[in-house]
Amino acid sequence: MNFAAVKDSYGQVRASMRANQRAWTRASLLLLPLTVLYYDTFLKLAGDWWNDPNNSHGLLIPPLALYFAWRKRHRFNAQTESPLLVAGIVVVLGSLLVYFVGRLGAEFFLTRISSLTLVAGMVLYFYGWKHLRVMAFPLCFLFLAIPIPALIFNTVSIPLQGLASEASSEFLNFCDVPVLREGNVLQLATTSLGVAEACSGLRSLLSLIALSVILGYMRWRNLGQRLVLIALSIPVALLLNIVRITVTGIIAENWSVKYAMGFFHEFSGWVVFVLAFFILYLISSLMQRFWPSPPPEEQEAEKQEVMA
Repeated sequence: MNFAAVKDSYGQVRASMRANQRAWTRASLLLLPLTVLYYDTFLKLAGDWWNDPNNSHGLLIPPLALYFAWRKRHRFNAQTESPLLVAGIVVVLGSLLVYFVGRLGAEFFLTRISSLTLVAGMVLYFYGWKHLRVMAFPLCFLFLAIPIPALIFNTVSIPLQGLASEASSEFLNFCDVPVLREGNVLQLATTSLGVAEACSGLRSLLSLIALSVILGYMRWRNLGQRLVLIALSIPVALLLNIVRITVTGIIAENWSVKYAMGFFHEFSGWVVFVLAFFILYLISSLMQRFWPSPPPEEQEAEKQEVMA
């Protein structure tokens, strides 16, 4: 661990707090209602991150969002304050209405979304539109930490299961492994493999989309490159999931089901994710070469701060 860097970061935080006491006081006022009103909501959300493998990527989103917000502190402080009192109150009241509707209907998605719009409304009330625009990315990035509703999740995962099953059976036949597909079940000569909901690829797709958002934000300033990278992460995730199922079938047929569904099945998930990251990084490097874009403004500000 680089203790000098940690000490330097701590010194920057203290200096920022002394120079912007009003901003830090308002930030505390933002956290107070969120802590009191949304305590139970955040507790259940953290439980979903910890217990549900489909949402485990949410554990990394809040710390990264705070880091992105910290990187934007120079631009945030450079903006002229022009509070939008009426607009801020309308957004705050609308967020609270959504929160209580979600509580009455036991709809966790609404209560969680309302916490982000509440923060946006308070930024409007205290600072104005320019400051909200600066912090738009960290706030929008937090949406990736909120699990999508079960209805939407099932609506998306079921077609993905069918796609993964059909494509994997074609790949297995291409690899001279005879297979008969019955719905989401692959009947091999010696055993059968069920492409369950967890194997639909939606879990890796959500994680890879979040990763592509981070990578695009860290590399480019323009929105075009970021959106293209996010779009390309979808076929990459789906294709690698199909390859994973195909390899599992080959191992089950030629060696043992115990090997295919045991250590390999768990370990291959990590291998696929790491491979997907390298593929995305390679794609982003090629994009930067043929479609160059300047780095984010925050990166340039950090370089100037280090040089100063």
